[in-house]
Amino acid sequence: MKKTRYLLFFIICILYIIVSTYILFYDGPINRPKLLTILLMLSALAGAFYSFKKMKK
Repeated sequence: MKKTRYLLFFIICILYIIVSTYILFYDGPINRPKLLTILLMLSALAGAFYSFKKMKK
């Protein structure tokens, strides 16, 4: 059950990074500062690495 939770968290982080990259390079309806978007993407990347590390254990 724990591995499923970490897998779900990993998938959510990766999807967030993909969507944020799309929003960053396409002027969508979300008018968020670019620096904030980049920081949130780095945070999601750290979460993805954390969950991947936990899945390996």
